Amino acid sequence: MFAGIVLLVLWPTVRSGPRLLRNWGVAEPTSQQGRIARLYLLYRRVLYVVLIIVTSLIGGLQEQEQMFPRPFFPYLGWFLAALLLGELIAMLRPVNGKVRVATLQRRTIRDVLPAWMIVAHVVTVVAAVVGILLVNVDVPGLMPVWAQVVVVVVSAVAVYALAWLTVARPAIGDAVVDRALRLRSVRVTIGLGTMFAATMLTDELYLVTGPDQVTAASIGVIVLVFGLVMWGVMTSAFAFWSGFRGQVPARNG
Repeated sequence: MFAGIVLLVLWPTVRSGPRLLRNWGVAEPTSQQGRIARLYLLYRRVLYVVLIIVTSLIGGLQEQEQMFPRPFFPYLGWFLAALLLGELIAMLRPVNGKVRVATLQRRTIRDVLPAWMIVAHVVTVVAAVVGILLVNVDVPGLMPVWAQVVVVVVSAVAVYALAWLTVARPAIGDAVVDRALRLRSVRVTIGLGTMFAATMLTDELYLVTGPDQVTAASIGVIVLVFGLVMWGVMTSAFAFWSGFRGQVPARNG
C-alpha cells in the first residue's frame, strides 16, 4: 500500500523531465531531452518501489526475529537502503542501441561532488563507525557490531563507486542530458549515503542505557536531523541559492 502511494506521488509527468533538466544545468531542454529525463525518472521510481517492497519484506521478517529492535532502522533504514540500491542498479543497467560519446578531458570525482559534500558524508560515516564501536552493543537478537560497521562501510563504498562510474563511463546518446542526469544521480546517492550513515548512528545512540541515555538520545536526534538536512541540500531539494543547485561543472566540457 505504502509503495503504491509512493509510486503514485512520484510518477513523472510530461513536465517532470524538462523541470529536472533545468534544475541540473540544462537551460532550455527540448521536448526530446525532456522525454529522456522523464524515462530516467520513471525507471528509477519504479525500481524504488520494487526495492522498497522487497526490503520491507526482509525488514518485516528480521523484525519478527528481533534482529533490528531499534527505533529507526526497521523503517527509515530499509527505505534508504532501497533508494540507494535503486540508484546503483540504475547506473549499472546496460543501455543498448545508443552511441557512447567519449570525452578528451580527464574527469575526477571532484567534478561531480564538491569538497563540502564529500567532507559531510565522510564525517558522518566515520562518526557512525566510531559510535557503533564505542557503544558496542553486541547482544543476542541484534546485528553484531562488526556487521553494523560493515553495513556502514559498504554504503560508503557504494556511494563512491557510483561517483567513479559517473565520471568514468562515456556519455550515452545526448551528452548534455546524460551529463546532467549523471550529476543528479551521484548527488542523490551521496545524500542517501549521508542520511543512511546518520540513521545507523542515531539507532546506535538510542541503544545507550544508564545515566547517559537521555544525552545520547538527544545527540541522536540532532544527528538524524543533520542527515535529513544534508540529504535535502545535496539533492537540491532546499538549494534555492546560487551555487548549491546541481550545475554541471564547466571543466566537464
